This record gives sequence, structure tokens and C-alpha cells, in this order.
Amino acid sequence: MNRFFRIHGDNIIECERSLTLVAEAFNVKPVWDKSAPIYKPIYVFEIGNEKYVFELLPGHDRWGVDFGEILRECGAPLKEAVDSYLTEVISGKEELFLAIEYCSALPAGNNAWQRSGRAYNCAVAGVPYIYYAELGGAELDENRNFKALRFPNPIVPFSYVSASRRMGVDCIPVYRPHPSIHESDYDVFKDCCGMDECKLLIRSLFHGKDITEYRDSLVNKCFSLIDILSRNRKKHDTLRAGQWISLYNAADVCSWLVKDENYLVWNKKFSDKVSVTESFSSFKDDVLGMSMAAICSSDIPMCIVPVNKVNEFNACVHRYYPSVDYSFDETRHLVVVWIVGYKPKGEDSRPDRGLTSLARMVVGNQVQVFSIVYGPAKPETYGALYSLEGVDVNGLWQSVVELSDFVLFDSVNYPRPIFQALGSRRNLNVSHVSFPYHEASLNGAYGEHDVDSTLHQMFSHNGLSGIKECFCNPPGGDWSGISFFFHNGLEYRWTSLPRVSIVGGKRPDHIIQVFGKNIDLFLAIESKGDGRKLEKGIGENLIKYVMSVYETIPTAKREKGKHWESNANLIEIPDFQVISIGAFLYDGFSGMEALLKSKGLDAVMAIEFNDLVTYIHVMTTPRGKVLNHILEQVCLNIGNLVIKIY
Repeated sequence: MNRFFRIHGDNIIECERSLTLVAEAFNVKPVWDKSAPIYKPIYVFEIGNEKYVFELLPGHDRWGVDFGEILRECGAPLKEAVDSYLTEVISGKEELFLAIEYCSALPAGNNAWQRSGRAYNCAVAGVPYIYYAELGGAELDENRNFKALRFPNPIVPFSYVSASRRMGVDCIPVYRPHPSIHESDYDVFKDCCGMDECKLLIRSLFHGKDITEYRDSLVNKCFSLIDILSRNRKKHDTLRAGQWISLYNAADVCSWLVKDENYLVWNKKFSDKVSVTESFSSFKDDVLGMSMAAICSSDIPMCIVPVNKVNEFNACVHRYYPSVDYSFDETRHLVVVWIVGYKPKGEDSRPDRGLTSLARMVVGNQVQVFSIVYGPAKPETYGALYSLEGVDVNGLWQSVVELSDFVLFDSVNYPRPIFQALGSRRNLNVSHVSFPYHEASLNGAYGEHDVDSTLHQMFSHNGLSGIKECFCNPPGGDWSGISFFFHNGLEYRWTSLPRVSIVGGKRPDHIIQVFGKNIDLFLAIESKGDGRKLEKGIGENLIKYVMSVYETIPTAKREKGKHWESNANLIEIPDFQVISIGAFLYDGFSGMEALLKSKGLDAVMAIEFNDLVTYIHVMTTPRGKVLNHILEQVCLNIGNLVIKIY
């Protein structure tokens, strides 16, 4: 009996992570079906009499399926896509049964709630959601020296289990150790890590069995983490110990938080880096002076206006914003979310789009939410909010408008503030997702995702022991780290990667290490859909970046087959050579030749796709000629790949 699954991913790496997770859950090794097109690979493994077939579809909204629209049709308020969706094709339909998010970024500051909208969206649509994050990562300074360990505010892991309980859908955080975690820190957090239980949960989902035991274990581990994070904070600025469990079990979150014995005064520190209006500055100071109730943490940008302070809050709003023709209900608590919507130059602040979702995950869907957005927004924002047209194409405003009952927008770049009483815009009852099965088809619209998927399959799955993938960063990747492999199997890793190195180099999209008898060769590859979009001087900058990273101290190391360990020592790397490569869609011989010369590259790889064979067109300078032999070796091990050397 065959079971056919699909993994719809943000990119090829997210697809493969989910495949690996499933395979580890079943303790099997998936086999790549090399007869399938390389840009949408198929893997197979067998469990007893059942054959499991997985088709990997990297890049959302490219395969005849738009998850943002599908989830919204099922009641989800936002058009947010997670890293990967797992579906099974049953009776001509795809049944969406699991969404998985991966986060290798440091889970601290506002980055910690950047993905809250995706979790909340899945919960409303009734889709089980797993959020993977790492513990023990360190922030580095500009010279890649240790600066500080970074951990999330305990409200963040709590928000997931709170949403699970209040919405009746599994929305579970799973933590694992960061590769660079120090042994002493691992000892502190090891009982909070839940990869083993998560794999058992996933296996049960595939078999349609009850997951209560594993879910409860993961929730308990989450509360262990919350307790540790709360106890280790330098200031008493969050709930403590048993208070979290008590809040989790409370029927009414806001009423519990404003009780005298639980009351934590909100005293959020606002940054001076963002330009604000005089009205907002005075309004914010007055609200801080009212000693509002914090929502679990005194320094998180959201608070509760208790019933006995709503009248005072109404007066404050009308004092600084006299055009507001609305007064809040004095018989109900009010949640206020303070959103720095924009960076100093006016770009949307991507992490802050998760704040309203974080609030809903903690306090629930029945509470009234008032969102206040400030910062130097660009001109087009004003008209969109004023008319509420076009908010769907802006992730920040979509999250604010769809999840708030009231919105106030006050920006230094606009003539006057805007207030909107939105009411109940959407039914947030939990649904379930099933949609017609579509044959995966790009309709010939190949792009950067397909280039990256091909490069990844070529260099990481060719079976050649002398070729190692050190780094892969397709669109939407998480920059999780660059590796260096010694011939004895020892691997070193550099995490917390900058986009640009100190010396001005540009981080490649792919770094491949090729073992040599006397000297190793590194392929630094920049990938594009359209080769004309390659930056001027990219060849030199790719090489600069690789050289500069390997001159610094790696953050982690591991022996072959063993776990990661932290590293604080500079290592001696044998001499190596780096060549720069541009990879893009094939658009004729003349285009390759022009890009090779104009971009300062050592080689170009132009990729031509069809459903049966993928052609790699290669052109090099004398320095890059070594690439030809490497690609010939790779193609020998991948049957539907053909190299053409010019």
C-alpha cells in the first residue's frame, strides 16, 4: 500500500528539514528517487507493508496551491505562510495535517514574537502547529566576539501553550540545544528539550493515533523552560514560578492578571531611536504614569487597562487625540498593544507584525484589543489605513487591522493621527483544512527557488564523500551557520552570520567544500533566477566573505556522529582556495559570457529545466576551470543531470 505525501516548504531546506524529521520519527533513511525532476525531488521509504512517498515542493504559491488563501478561506485572519506544510493526498484531495516552523535565529527581543502570527493563523484554521527554536545561542559583536547569551522572554513560550489550551488546537513549541550552547548551559536546559517526544508525536499523527501523552510531555517541558527563564531574570519583571500555571488554568486571563496578588505594573521602556510625535510621547508617558497591569511581563509592549482605570484612560486618549469620537467600554478590561511599526528610515518592522498575534495567543479571542502604531511610516501607509484598502498586501497592517478591535496610528510623517473602530471583522472560530489535489506545476515559470533546489540536490545528495555542503541559504533561509570540514570528520561551525563581512564581502547563497589531496577548494556561489540581477563585483565579494569567516573563531564543533559542542578557540585551517560562481537560469550563450566578464566571477552555471533532464551550462575563466571536473563527477551520480561545458 502506498501513501502519498507532500511537503510544501518556504524553500528546499525547509522541505528537507521536515522530511528528515519524519524519517527520524520512523527511524528510517529516505531514498531519493532520481527519476523525478531535480527541482521538485521525491523521496521514498517503507514501513512494514506501507510505502511512504514524499514530494518536496519548495517555494510557496508556485505549485497551484496558495496556502495563504486556503487558510483564510478556513477562517484564518492573516495571509502568513509557515516554513513547511505537510499534506497527504487522500481520495483526490490534499489533507493538511501539520505545519512546522523552524527558527535558528536568536529567540530574543522582538524577533522572539516575529512568527507568532503564523502560529495564531494555523490555530484559527485548526491546523496543528509545531515551532522549533534553539536554546543557548550567543549574540556576537561586529568582530564576532562573544557578547551575551540570548533567551526569549518567558511570555513567548507561554503564548504557544496558552493558545493551544484556549483554542483547542495543538500549537506547541519544541526546543533543542543551539550548536554553540556551553555544557553548563545545556545542563540547565536539557530537561526542556523535547525532540524525542516531538518525533513520537509526529509518528502518532501519521498513524492517526492519540498524541495526548506526547503533547502533555511537551507542554510540561515548556513550563519547565518558562520557570527557568523567569527565575533567571535579573529583575522581577515577569510572572514567577507557579503563577504561570495558575494563569494557564485561569478562565479569564485579564481578570486574573489584574487581581491584587497577581498585579505586575507595566513600565515598558520606549526607545529614543524612533522618531515620534509630541502627542504620542506625552500620551505614552501619561499612560505609563497610570500604573497599568502588565501582561505577564512589565517590559513587553502590551498592557491591560483594568476596568477601574478605563475612565481615566478614556480621558487621556481624548486629551491628546481630541478627534477620536469613541470611548471604551468602562465595564470591560482593555488590552493595549504598542507597536513600533517602522524602522528609523520608514521600512516596516517585520518582527512587530507578530505583536497583536502574541497578545491574542495569551489573552484569547474574546478580549477587546486596542493597537497603537507609531514610527516614521512612508507616505503610502496613510491612505491605505485611512480607507482600509490595500491592508491585505501589507503584513504589518494586516495583522493590526484583522486582530484589533481599535487602531490608532500616529506618525511623525503624517498631518494628523487616524483612529479606527473596527468591530469584529472576522469569525475566529477554529476550522479544518481540506482542499482539492493539484498536480504540482510551475507552468514553465522557473525561478531562483529552482536554481537553489538544483544546487542543493547536486552538492549535498550526490553520494560523493569528498564534496561537502557548508552552507545553503535559499530565499527565506535562516542563515543558521557555515561549516568547515576536516578530512578526519571533525566539523566546525560559525553561527549568527552577518549579511556582509567586516571587510565588505557578500555572504554567498551556497558554500561547497571539495576535498583535495594538497589543498581544499571552496565554491562560493551566488544564485539568482535572472543572472542580470547579480551585483557588480560579486565575484570578489563572495571570496572576501568566505575568507573572512574562516579567519574568525567558530562557535561550535562536533566529531562525526556526535553532538555539537561549544567552541571558543581559534582553529588552524589548512590553506584553501575559493572560486566565485554565479548560478542562474539559462538564457543563451551570450548572456553567460557577458555575466562572467562583467561580474568578476570565476565561473557561471546556467541551469535549463525540463521535466526529464536538467542541463547545467558551464563557462569558466582559467582560474575557475577546476569546476568542470567537479560537475562531471556530480553528474555521473545523478542520472537526469547533464553538464554542457563551453
